[in-house]
Amino acid sequence: MFIRKTLRLIFSSFLAIPTVVIAAFMLLALGSSMLEQADLATLRPFRSFMQDHVFGNTQATSNLLGTIAGGIITVTSITFSLLLLAMQQSAASMTAQVFDQFLQRRLNQLYFGFFVGIALYALPVLATVDPPFNPVLGASLALLLTIVALAPDLLDDQPDAPGRSHQGDPRPHAGCPPAAIAARPENVPGVPVSHHHRDSHRDAT
Repeated sequence: MFIRKTLRLIFSSFLAIPTVVIAAFMLLALGSSMLEQADLATLRPFRSFMQDHVFGNTQATSNLLGTIAGGIITVTSITFSLLLLAMQQSAASMTAQVFDQFLQRRLNQLYFGFFVGIALYALPVLATVDPPFNPVLGASLALLLTIVALAPDLLDDQPDAPGRSHQGDPRPHAGCPPAAIAARPENVPGVPVSHHHRDSHRDAT
């Protein structure tokens, strides 16, 4: 009974959306394998192009899929571990609702499910690599999903232009990391803000 209640609480608070997203990626892996076996005439030009320029042989496809799966798992584990650590520190200094709001935010759940889903999608496709069968379509889709997942992180990490500074920027909290902004009590729904905190924040700005 206790285990059932714990699992129900975990799924209702965080794992429901990631589980649905991961299941969708598993179905996508199955669908890509079926398309590969069907050998549709409409997909032959694209498949030939990718096989000539990217996935020349089964070894290249296997290496790329293994790199994608391992890299995405590493990025996901490091990123979410650091975010959870930052939220725990914020919760210790402010309120425990900061950590709860971070876990219950649907966008964070969607990101987590998307990254884990890409890694789990690449593994079944990798398992189908068996010479002379080369899953070009599945590997191409894995490469596209990886670019979509990592492109926003690479764009957000671009350095500022030379001579540009956040000082004097009229936008509130300019230059602050997103985790620090989200951890502020005034940005967390349902968290009361004391007059002392509000006055000190106004004096600091």
